[in-house]
Amino acid sequence: MDKTTTKVRIVFDCSAKTDGVSLNDAICAGPKLQKDLFDVLIRFRRNPMALAKEMYLQVQIEERDRPYFQLLWRDLDSSRKPHV
Repeated sequence: MDKTTTKVRIVFDCSAKTDGVSLNDAICAGPKLQKDLFDVLIRFRRNPMALAKEMYLQVQIEERDRPYFQLLWRDLDSSRKPHV
C-alpha cells in the first residue's frame, strides 16, 4: 500500500464481479464504434461491389469464393490501374 502505483493485470472477463462490482460497472461507456451487422450485410447485398476499409487478420474464405475477395492497391494515385 506504500507504492504510488498498483500492479497491472490483464482482464479476460470484465463482467466478473469482485466485492459486488465488475470492471464493466466501473468504466465509462463511450460511443459505439462498430456498425450494426445487419446494416453491413444489407449494404453488401445491395451493391455488386463492396469496399472495405478495415482489415481482419484471421478470416478463412472457402476456396470457391476466393476469386471474389481481392485486395486492390494503387498508392492513392487514381490515374494508375490498381495492383491485385
